[in-house]
Amino acid sequence: EVVASLAVQFDQRGYAVGFATNGVVEGGSSMLPTGRNARQLSSLLEALARLQMNSEGSLADMLCRRFKPAWGVSCLHFSYEEDSALRAVEGYFSRRKIPVLFVVCRSRPHGRGDERKVRGKVLTLGEIRIEGTRENEKRKG
Repeated sequence: EVVASLAVQFDQRGYAVGFATNGVVEGGSSMLPTGRNARQLSSLLEALARLQMNSEGSLADMLCRRFKPAWGVSCLHFSYEEDSALRAVEGYFSRRKIPVLFVVCRSRPHGRGDERKVRGKVLTLGEIRIEGTRENEKRKG
């Protein structure tokens, strides 16, 4: 729901949007190149609707093989938690000098000093708000 809501907000504001997942997209593609056209938002929302929560492998590996980023692109990356897979994706974008903001469903557990933290900005779902949305305006109240 969050990804769909953000895609709608970005589309309404005139931003180009794209989509990549390592999840299974039934009857569709796991990657939608960044673009701004009449079908882009509906294609992205359809991919989200067909998305199964089964992994087809490493997202970082898939991006290396198939993702051709447009110049000036930025990325929002959504994942369940901050883990080694998220750090691999961070490495991919870092090597290409692509800004990325990570959004996780679950905060990093305290006391797990055995793993390297992500260097980039990591937010939980509860920390994200879009200026100008009705929910955000209610909170300002």
